[in-house]
Amino acid sequence: MDSQSISVREAVEAVNQQASIEMKRGIALLDENTPASLSDAIGHFDRAIELRCGLPLDANPFFRHGLAAGWMNRGDALTRLGSPADLTAALQSHETALEVLHLLPLDQNPLFRRRLAIAWQNRGITLQAQGDFGEAAKSFAEAIAVLQNETAVAIADRNYLLAAAWMNQANAFVRGHESRRRHFAAGVLRK
Repeated sequence: MDSQSISVREAVEAVNQQASIEMKRGIALLDENTPASLSDAIGHFDRAIELRCGLPLDANPFFRHGLAAGWMNRGDALTRLGSPADLTAALQSHETALEVLHLLPLDQNPLFRRRLAIAWQNRGITLQAQGDFGEAAKSFAEAIAVLQNETAVAIADRNYLLAAAWMNQANAFVRGHESRRRHFAAGVLRK
């Protein structure tokens, strides 16, 4: 290997490391869970996303895996902020994460399928926050399907993730039913 290819590889790795630093800073702010820290976290996730978009994503699937994490964390922060505009932006972030994740060789590494299942869960949580319980239940069903694939057996916390997806799906069904019941009762009472 010549020195030019080594320097290119080192430069790429330096960018990836900087993106990881931005992600860690964002996650620390996400953990604080205040409106100010969540807003600041989004800035760090945006910088990580920007850095990772410049990486040779096809050369290393872990670059794409990291890019998806940036979009997912951005969506999580926006969901926690919770305004209608934030929730719309969060859903867009989750959709982008799913697009990125579907380009991964899912059966090559259990971490890829694990992140895909979590992305579907996060999308469902955002949809619940928007009051779209039917679509949320569908997202949770997607997470369940990802985890029930035979290659998902290698995911260390698969049973925990499955239990969370089933619980979230059940919650979406119940909340959707309650919402329809309230709307029906309000319509009957107005007549």
